[in-house]
Amino acid sequence: MRISDAMIYDQASYNMANAEQQVQTAAEVSSTGIQVTHPWDNPAAAGLAVVYQGSSANFTALAQSTQAAADELSSADSALTSIGTSIQQAVTLSQEVGSGVFTAAQQAGTVDQITGIQNDIVQALNTQVGDRYIFGGTIDNAPPFSAAGAYSGNTAVRQVEVAPGVYQNASVRADVAVKGAGGGVDVFAALSALSTAVTAGNQAGILAAQGTLDTALQQVFTVQTEEGGDAAAIQTATSVNQTAQTATTTDLGDLVDASETTAASQLAQAQTAMQAAVDASQTSFQLSLVNVPQSQ
Repeated sequence: MRISDAMIYDQASYNMANAEQQVQTAAEVSSTGIQVTHPWDNPAAAGLAVVYQGSSANFTALAQSTQAAADELSSADSALTSIGTSIQQAVTLSQEVGSGVFTAAQQAGTVDQITGIQNDIVQALNTQVGDRYIFGGTIDNAPPFSAAGAYSGNTAVRQVEVAPGVYQNASVRADVAVKGAGGGVDVFAALSALSTAVTAGNQAGILAAQGTLDTALQQVFTVQTEEGGDAAAIQTATSVNQTAQTATTTDLGDLVDASETTAASQLAQAQTAMQAAVDASQTSFQLSLVNVPQSQ
């Protein structure tokens, strides 16, 4: 079968278009550094990329939630430390006034100090992180403690997802720490008892209040230790998630990113193939023209 000029032209056009597309694709990879831009570039890699992108998004969400929980627990730890310091100050006052006879003015001054200590504790218990009151359980839109020490929060413990389907405690039971829920002592009741005993010059009452405050101090430290364990668990989970996030990012990059050297080499090869297609087309047309019968 004789190959017509039209057939030669069609084949040359196809070869040229294909070579041009290869050059365009290679140039795009070289300029962007991405070798899988469209699903049809590499269907298998594109499918895995979607999976990796989903995993990366999940790890990002986990990182945000665990960081928020870590910030809140850090603030809770600082507040509990402050509360412990305030209770220790009250214990020291009880030791001082319980060791001798004080004038009415001195007693009044001591009562004022006790009131100041209570105010400091309430302030610490009404700590906010962002717009959340962190010591109210899941009732976190209003101060959980009144000036008198009444608690308006609940007994719930907030939790945060630290890994897919894995949750960790992320808040402190303030009712346990300072109100004696579960069989402990009420810090505010102890401070009130101390203030009453000091006003009355009741040495036995002062010593009794001191003992209760010693117990309250240990109670706060126990809750703070539990909070430290929760914070450590969240920190560990955060580190694990960061490692997984890095690995996922690396895997995704290996799938869709092109090395500079490889991209440059592929572009050069595509350009060479393009020039070869041009040369082949010109040669084909020249041969075709040679075979055209000359007019007599």
